[in-house]
Amino acid sequence: MCLKEKLSSNLNSLNILMVKIISFIDKKSKSKAATFYTCSFTTNQFRKLMKLLK
Repeated sequence: MCLKEKLSSNLNSLNILMVKIISFIDKKSKSKAATFYTCSFTTNQFRKLMKLLK
C-alpha cells in the first residue's frame, strides 16, 4: 500500500470517527449545528473542529 492510499484510508476512518463524535455531541447539546458535517471533511474544517474539541 502506497503512502497516499494509507493516508486516505486513515482519513476515511478518522472522518467516520469524527462524524460519530459530532453526532454524539449533537445529541448531547440538542443542537442542529453538527448535522451539517458529513463524512467528507476538508482539512480546514477538520482543523477548525479539532480546535473546537480542545
